[in-house]
Amino acid sequence: MFKFLKEVVGGSGAGLKDLPYNIGEAYPSAWGSWVHHRGTNKDDGSPVSIFSLTGSTAQDGHLAAGRNGVKRLRTVRHPNILSFLHSTEVETYEGGSPKVTIYIVTEPVMPLTDKIKELGLEGTQRDEYYAWGLHQVAKAVSFLNNDCKLVSIYEPNVVSGSHVLFCCCYS
Repeated sequence: MFKFLKEVVGGSGAGLKDLPYNIGEAYPSAWGSWVHHRGTNKDDGSPVSIFSLTGSTAQDGHLAAGRNGVKRLRTVRHPNILSFLHSTEVETYEGGSPKVTIYIVTEPVMPLTDKIKELGLEGTQRDEYYAWGLHQVAKAVSFLNNDCKLVSIYEPNVVSGSHVLFCCCYS
């Protein structure tokens, strides 16, 4: 069953050692259960973002939503949705209990708050940048809801759902 699930997610299924990307430091902010890491391509050193989601079993509800997000992200193309590069699912054992982690590699992005700090924006400039970021998220959600029919605006968990995770808020 686990092999089938790895094939559905669409990664190599060979594990982390065969992931063609290096996983770097995690950003301190997170989107629900997802952890956002800096990363690099092993071949050319180009930057990427790597998102990981860990569950206690392959049937974990968060992992099921994550797998669904991977399937959708592979096919959705829009300027406000991150570009999918690679995914894999890995099973490890910690303290005798299994842990299943989904890794999704995308174009490089950083959290909006980190970008604002990096740019040193304050006052009105900072506020305008936040407004721009929220506008980009709204355009992405509109696209997912209206064009892709993937998100209902009436869903209570839309903000924590795996679809919104991949909306771009970067420059």
